[in-house]
Amino acid sequence: MAFADTDGGAVFVEHIDPQITQLARIEAPDNPYGLAHNVGRTRLYVTLTASNLIDPSEPAKPRMLSDVPTVQQPNSVAVEPRSGAVLITRRSPGGGLPQILTEDVLPTG
Repeated sequence: MAFADTDGGAVFVEHIDPQITQLARIEAPDNPYGLAHNVGRTRLYVTLTASNLIDPSEPAKPRMLSDVPTVQQPNSVAVEPRSGAVLITRRSPGGGLPQILTEDVLPTG
């Protein structure tokens, strides 16, 4: 399980059964907010709302792989399971279409 510490600038990866045990702390400055996991690629995607970036990371080796520019103030993120595409929504008064990042534009590690 992963949790964003929006004030502390980190993402915590934790094992929760039979008790909560911290597995990793991934530094994520600029207000980490939305999280999505791609099980097939073993990637955790983290939106950084203060810098308009999404960071793919490897939970097993706690590190950010790179920064990928996104829509302004990215809040939510999801992975489409068949294609592996990453969908990002933003906070805006009128809503807006999601940004779609296909696997070919995402870092491989």
